[in-house]
Amino acid sequence: MKHIRQQPLYTQVKKELMQRIADKTWLPGQMIPNETQLAEEFGVSQGTVRRALDDMMEDRLIFRKQGVGTFIAEETVSSALKSFFKIKMDDQSKRNYPTNENINITIAKPSEEEISLLQLAHGDKVTRIFRVRSLEGIKSVYEKISLPTNLFPSIETIDPLPDALYPLFQAKYQIRIGTANDVIKAISADSECSAELHVPKSQPILYVNRLSYSIQNRPIEIRKSYCNTTSSHYHIVLS
Repeated sequence: MKHIRQQPLYTQVKKELMQRIADKTWLPGQMIPNETQLAEEFGVSQGTVRRALDDMMEDRLIFRKQGVGTFIAEETVSSALKSFFKIKMDDQSKRNYPTNENINITIAKPSEEEISLLQLAHGDKVTRIFRVRSLEGIKSVYEKISLPTNLFPSIETIDPLPDALYPLFQAKYQIRIGTANDVIKAISADSECSAELHVPKSQPILYVNRLSYSIQNRPIEIRKSYCNTTSSHYHIVLS
């Protein structure tokens, strides 16, 4: 018989706590029970609960107020950009707030890649968002975003579409991003990227292929970003 490895206890507790955020048992800004209360409820040690909460804090799902308690975090434009928008201006005196341009939204039959990565069923549609994001007036990122249409109904009618999408996902659709996996490589700008980013064809650009998951670990977004790094760079902090 094949042996199935059981998840660590703190992971099981974390999963249960995250479900309470997903089903809105706990709302943004709400204080949650303390470690002692949660440990008693789940029948585990305080150390197990603490490790689960530490993981959730690293994932930006909760935050702690010293001497007060632990609260459910809300995805804001500022927090979303800080966590998920990694293109920064080379000139550190410049703002790194992206603005949207040339937005186009379509609903279509999904490609094989979209069906596979987004785990779509037969007959499902996909909503595709095309946009250019500028930094300080410089066309910096050309994005192609794919979303399951059934999870984001009528998103194409939202005008204007906000500069940061993840707070919209949470506020309007009750979908919160848990993790985003980025694969990064250098490529040459093709004709489409050249036109959208106003760079010469074949100029080296940065390509970021992202697959984002909700806190329930469901894939909900494919985001392909083509980045003009003439005056900017991709910045991450490792810890």
